[in-house]
Amino acid sequence: MAARTTIGPRLLEFARQNPDVSIDLTTTTAMLDFFRDNIDIAFRLGPLSDSSLVAKRLWSVPYSFCAGAGFIADNGLDRLTLDEPSNLPAIISRQPWVLQNGQTLRPRDVVHSIDDLDIVAAAAARNLGVAIRHDQGAAAPA
Repeated sequence: MAARTTIGPRLLEFARQNPDVSIDLTTTTAMLDFFRDNIDIAFRLGPLSDSSLVAKRLWSVPYSFCAGAGFIADNGLDRLTLDEPSNLPAIISRQPWVLQNGQTLRPRDVVHSIDDLDIVAAAAARNLGVAIRHDQGAAAPA
């Protein structure tokens, strides 16, 4: 989503203003290796596990747990608690679920791994599992 709404348009404007710069853009939620994959700059969500990298927080991206009404009914849930998401069938985007307090949840029953966060949300809406989704109207850099 950020590639389409925030980073992409700014990157295209940068390319227009700098015609000698060539862009090779990859959008994925997979954790690529900066050195092996020849990546000069990356925008990542969540904490970095490699301490040799330099990171700067640009903005916060709020997420929330989501699931379809049928999934909630089938699993006898009236609401999700922090213990439940990691035990339920999960739809992930190849990144751990990092909570606001820094706690990392790793789902035990991954039923689908999907790189596109919009498709993750659509899969959850179709009762395929619990997921995290980007809260609409979230703050982005100006």
